Amino acid sequence: MEQVKYAGLRIEDEAALLDAKAKGAEWVARDQNGQLMCYSVKPVKNTSIRSGMGMWIYENTTPFLFLINDNKLKFIQWSDPEPVNIAAAIAQIKARSAATEIPVSGKPLTWNERINLMTAGEKAAFSMNEWCQMHNEAANYAWEQPEAVSERFKERMTELLNSPCEGVEKG
Repeated sequence: MEQVKYAGLRIEDEAALLDAKAKGAEWVARDQNGQLMCYSVKPVKNTSIRSGMGMWIYENTTPFLFLINDNKLKFIQWSDPEPVNIAAAIAQIKARSAATEIPVSGKPLTWNERINLMTAGEKAAFSMNEWCQMHNEAANYAWEQPEAVSERFKERMTELLNSPCEGVEKG
C-alpha cells in the first residue's frame, strides 16, 4: 500500500483524527458546502447530486457516521481528489512528530517548541508534572525580591520556557 502524504496536516490535527477513529470512522472528507463528514467505508466524490452541491457518497447513499466541527482539520478540502484515510493521517503525524523531536540543527527543543508538538494527552501529563515544577521554580525565584514579584516571575517563566527540554520522554 502506497503511503499517502497529506499536505497541510498539522500535529494539532491528531486529536480530532483520533477521536473520529475511536468513534468508528476510517475516512473523513469535506463536502462542497464545507461540512466535514466521517465515514466507515471509503466514499467517492459525487458532483452530480440534484441539489448542485457536491458531496462524498458511497453507492449512491451518504452513510456518514457523524459530522466534525467545520473549524477542525483545515487541511481537508472539497478540492481533494480522495477522502482522507484517518489511519494514514495519524501515521503521518506520528512520523513527523518523531522526526521533529530533535531539530536538524541537533539542538534540543525548547520547552515552548516541545509543548507545541505535544498531543492533548501529553499536554495533560505535562500540566500535571513538569509545568507545576517549572511554575514553582519561577515562583520561588520571583519571591527573592518581593517588590518586583510579577516582573521577576514573568522573566523566570520566559527563561524556563525557552530553555532546552533535554531528557523529556515523548508519550
